[in-house]
This record gives sequence, C-alpha cells and structure tokens, in this order.
Amino acid sequence: MLISFNKIVNLPLYFKDKKIGLILDIIIDPEKSLFLYLILNNNRYLEAKDIKEFLNNKVLIKDDKNINKIKKKYKNMLINNKVYTLSGEKLGSVSDFEIDLAIDRLSKIYISGGNIIKNLIRGELIINKDQIIAINEDKIIVEDIIARKKQKNKILPEGEKELVGASFCIKS
Repeated sequence: MLISFNKIVNLPLYFKDKKIGLILDIIIDPEKSLFLYLILNNNRYLEAKDIKEFLNNKVLIKDDKNINKIKKKYKNMLINNKVYTLSGEKLGSVSDFEIDLAIDRLSKIYISGGNIIKNLIRGELIINKDQIIAINEDKIIVEDIIARKKQKNKILPEGEKELVGASFCIKS
C-alpha cells in the first residue's frame, strides 16, 4: 500500500479511541530511504514501526507508551527540496512523496515547478525511488532524463536535445 505525505499531514493520531495528537511531518532516512518517524504536535514523535494502521481520516498506533519527546531536531529533507539531474538540470521542487507501507520505504517523489515541466506540459513530474541518486539537505539529485542524442558516435550540438530512455511520468 502506498501512502502520500500530503494525505498524512494534519491527520489525527489515535490509540484505541483516544486522540493522541496531530501528524505534522514525516521523516525519511535520506541514505536508505527508510520511513523512520512521524513528527507530532507538542514536540513529540513516533517511530514508524509503532504504527498499526493508516485510515482515511486518522492513523492508529499500537501503543501510546511509544510516543517520545523530541530531543533533537528532525528535518524533512524531501518536501520543498530542490531536485536536479546529475548533469545539473533543475527539475523543480518536491511537492509530495509516497511511502510503500509494505516495506516502509520511500517509493516516489512528485516534483512541480521546474523548467522541463513548464516547457513540456503543466503538471507534476513523478520520480521513482530507483531514479534517485542522492538526498541532501539542500538538494535531491536524480538520474538524467534528458540527454544528448548520439548520432554516428557524434553528439548533437547543444540545444538539439531530445528525450532518450526516459522512465518518468508526468501527472496532470
């Protein structure tokens, strides 16, 4: 099951019938793309392993004793982070992401607002986890989706680019 960041944020967190708080953020390990924590209001967090179930209007947890006070600052390194290809082309910024709950890992990131998207179509660019090279605090680097086409072992002049081997989706 895939779950979207934008659908989780601001949902209430419940243990049995008791409301525990609101979900403010999701923290992903940038190196392993592992879903780590839900950040809650009132300076608290919950580890992903303690989530029982995601429902449409709330999230259920296994035990309310596993909610901890935040002792260090956690930063969501996905939402609003700038996305670049390995060759330096700016694609835009992350507007949403999905987590695969079956494996508790990042599945996709959704990008909006970049030059390529504006030129091709008005919509969102969807990048699969396998296309992500690095997630840093100041930018995310992904595989190149635009490349110069080789013709008889020669590279076409700058400006004569076309899509080759692209494996991305545009959601409109």
